[in-house]
Amino acid sequence: METVKQLTGQQVQAYVNVDFKGFADMVDDIGGVYIDVDRKYFNDNTQAGEKYDMIDLQPGYRKLNGDDALDYVRYRHTDSDFARIPRQQMFLSELKRRTRGQLTQGPRFVRLIADNAETSIRDSGQLLNIIRRAIDTPDDRVFRVQVNGSPTMTSDGASINQLSQTELQDAIQAWLNPEFPGSADSGPKVVPATTGVTVLNGSGRSLVGEDLAGLLRGKGYRARSGGNADSFGYTSSAVLFDERSQKSLAAARALRTLVGPSTALTPAPKSRLAGADAVVIVGTDFAGSLYTPPKAQKPAPPDTVSTARLVTIFRNIQSQTGMKLMAPLKVARGSEVRQIKVYQIDAPGGKKPWAVKIVFHRYVGGGNQYWGIMATQMKDPPILEGETGTLKKGTGLVPLRTYYNGKILMREAFSFRGVNYWISNHVETNRVISAETMHDIARSFRPAATAKLPKGATDAGLSVEYDAATP
Repeated sequence: METVKQLTGQQVQAYVNVDFKGFADMVDDIGGVYIDVDRKYFNDNTQAGEKYDMIDLQPGYRKLNGDDALDYVRYRHTDSDFARIPRQQMFLSELKRRTRGQLTQGPRFVRLIADNAETSIRDSGQLLNIIRRAIDTPDDRVFRVQVNGSPTMTSDGASINQLSQTELQDAIQAWLNPEFPGSADSGPKVVPATTGVTVLNGSGRSLVGEDLAGLLRGKGYRARSGGNADSFGYTSSAVLFDERSQKSLAAARALRTLVGPSTALTPAPKSRLAGADAVVIVGTDFAGSLYTPPKAQKPAPPDTVSTARLVTIFRNIQSQTGMKLMAPLKVARGSEVRQIKVYQIDAPGGKKPWAVKIVFHRYVGGGNQYWGIMATQMKDPPILEGETGTLKKGTGLVPLRTYYNGKILMREAFSFRGVNYWISNHVETNRVISAETMHDIARSFRPAATAKLPKGATDAGLSVEYDAATP
């Protein structure tokens, strides 16, 4: 807690510490959690090399009991903590869905925490309120932030990820003031003529404060030079804002677009702003002119190729299961099928609806990327609650439902003839498939019985394995 506070400046008010056995027991007590397992996780320690905990999880949307859920959230041996953390966040999201409609069971959840965890919250009423808030918050109002830093080496050869102050501050502000897709409450509009700005010299170069203040006045701001900053050690410029004022935050964001993208957004006590809406500290990176952002580029076109390789496979699965399946006629370029799993889901009420999961793999940025296609007869899968938006069908047969985390499209879904489909993105946000690519794949689905490539399309083929390793 002290480390987080020192790094971010944010106070951690409380903690809940769940040990491994307590975690498994809690998941069992609520009857398991439905998770879209993105790929096969397997290790039996029979291979030569490093030994680590055994795991055997098959891909697909399935209900995990306590022990399997624990294996899923702990695993990181063939990827990294950057993959494990999103898996844990995703698990918490699905745990939240599992408790949907169970506000009346809040006291029971308090007892579960008391029996299986250690917490600094001593007031059961406060803990109950937190649990109820967690259950009741809509899924599209849950926001996750991740920082990665840049890989580098220390002087003694250790591999580390170095985090810049700008990336850290951006992440903190994104966490404190999330911008949800399609949200109408994106903050107050910035009117330069009514926005007071004080500019301070943090670089030590003569008159840079006056120069920048003049440039901002040219943009209509009520800007003035306030002299020197607390030091001349600012290598990067910064904008200070009142963390309790949405107007001040909006002003800081607008000023940052003018000063430059490396400018840090830094919360400060209102007293430090001395009556201004924001304070700009000029760093040595200031080049004497306002920053001109590049013109907004159109989204890159879909990175897909056409293939009819899956049509016959889906027809065979349709014959086996009775599902009226659709087959995709496009996949992400460079993909290969690593696993195809046909199974029945352990659904509520003792039902066993059919399902199929296809795990795709490709190499991106020197690492593994896994994305998937899921189809199931399960009615109202909890994972499809709380979409963040919808898209018109376009070239497809049905409208699409989108599930964003910030600006990253993590899942896209649609329903057709009693079957629910969704395309799942890679769990790590720095290796995801673009939204345009996912849209193109989703819109390429056609009924398997009659699906064929459109006239003029070239079949790129597709390598298919049914149960390959996915390290």
